[in-house]
Amino acid sequence: NGDNYKQLTRFNRANDAQIGAIKLSGDGSYLLFLHGGELKFIDLSSEKVHTINELKQTQMGSYVWAKNTLSILFTQIVNNQSQIWQFDLRTRQLEQVKGINADSLLSDELGNVYYLAGEFLHKLNDSVKYRLDTPRSTRHFTELNNGYLYSSDGISQLNRLELSTGILEEKQVPFRVRS
Repeated sequence: NGDNYKQLTRFNRANDAQIGAIKLSGDGSYLLFLHGGELKFIDLSSEKVHTINELKQTQMGSYVWAKNTLSILFTQIVNNQSQIWQFDLRTRQLEQVKGINADSLLSDELGNVYYLAGEFLHKLNDSVKYRLDTPRSTRHFTELNNGYLYSSDGISQLNRLELSTGILEEKQVPFRVRS
């Protein structure tokens, strides 16, 4: 039943723009998402949708809320290298955080931000890094929670990597094509 659901947006279906990954802020006050290539967020208390006009021409990869919920971090390709940038919602200032080749961004339940680069998961603004002993084919990372990194191959395998020990659990999920 739909009793527990509430529609937050009313986008025009005429442009048929897709909504990208939805990210909840660490304090639970905002939802961040891409809509038709534009980064937007919803203030859940007022249900108002805000477009971040300063980033309209930015080709983003992944994006997350900063730990303070006042900034947004995202990856962007510059000179064939994926870089990490931060946009401050209060000051409207944009600054490069890391000029390394970051594959994507993730955040944990405490709001800590991490980036993937090569064979490692790095904690942003810290020297902590974790070796990723997962096969490249299963590097579709979806969640970072309670010290575990969850990933899948997108079809039939789920993985859970315990960051502190490096122990990898792999589970096969029955895959069936329905006719």
